Amino acid sequence: MTVDPNTFMYQQTDAKSDHQVTAVLPDTKYDENVEALSITFNTEELSKGSAFDSSDKRIYTVIDERTYNKLADVQGKDTLLVNHGKAVILDIGYDKRFSPEYKDKTIRTENNTAITFQSFKTQTVLNAKTAGIAVVVSNEQFKSLQKEGEALNYRVIGVDQASVDLSEKIAKQIPEEALFSSAPQDFQTSIESVGSLLFIGSFLGLVFLAATGSIIYFKVLTEAEEDKSQYNMLHKMGVNAKEMRKSIASQVFVIFFVPLAVGLLHSAVALKAFSGLLMMDLAKPVLIWMIAYTVIYGLYYILTVASYNRIITQNNKTEG
Repeated sequence: MTVDPNTFMYQQTDAKSDHQVTAVLPDTKYDENVEALSITFNTEELSKGSAFDSSDKRIYTVIDERTYNKLADVQGKDTLLVNHGKAVILDIGYDKRFSPEYKDKTIRTENNTAITFQSFKTQTVLNAKTAGIAVVVSNEQFKSLQKEGEALNYRVIGVDQASVDLSEKIAKQIPEEALFSSAPQDFQTSIESVGSLLFIGSFLGLVFLAATGSIIYFKVLTEAEEDKSQYNMLHKMGVNAKEMRKSIASQVFVIFFVPLAVGLLHSAVALKAFSGLLMMDLAKPVLIWMIAYTVIYGLYYILTVASYNRIITQNNKTEG
């Protein structure tokens, strides 16, 4: 799923801007002009039983089947066959928990022209930042809807190895109202946003890890002072130092393991939730941090066991 199936896209406003963009473009995989319509629909039927929208009206970008299939072909997507009077909605933000049940639902234009959704797709052929949610209708239906909607013209461009620098050059050639969208720029922005979230989350995680490890460390050492007499009795009964170290390691392991297990379980649940919310695969970075935290926590465990043993050993020597 991607919000930018095209490397660049913008709404055409004048021929001069188009010529300026062409002048800075390198070789392209494709460069297409798309005719579309902006139509306000009554979406009351969609709003029933969903957290879709409190409003009964919504503006969609409408394209015909021919345009969709032309772009799908150059983008390597499957083509569509749309029946007359029917439509396919392209909703990349679809979530079955909150989005409406599109299939077989009917929406109407302000002139009461009815269109029924035969299906929906969670992928699109138009950049969402520029075109929003798109609706694909049959070629014949598109011609009849031209009387009811505002005509729009988009330019969609596919470029190999596009960069943010190229994106900035193109953005300077077109007006702000062109709603320019750039896959390289949006990708960099999303990486920076996710990076910031991971940094903040990692920093807070380290703070809580240090706090938790320190609390357990001092709690265990306090108990070690209280348990000296019991280990001294075991020493007098003939239990050797190796067996006592093993007993101490097992006792401390239980104390450390429970918070670690709960923390890792919580992280796994949070990972699934955030991956769905951000529509990104965060498994790799989160897994790396989980391993790092486990290693740091393991060092706390080793330090605690060593300190516990030192307290008990010193006590036994004193008693001896």
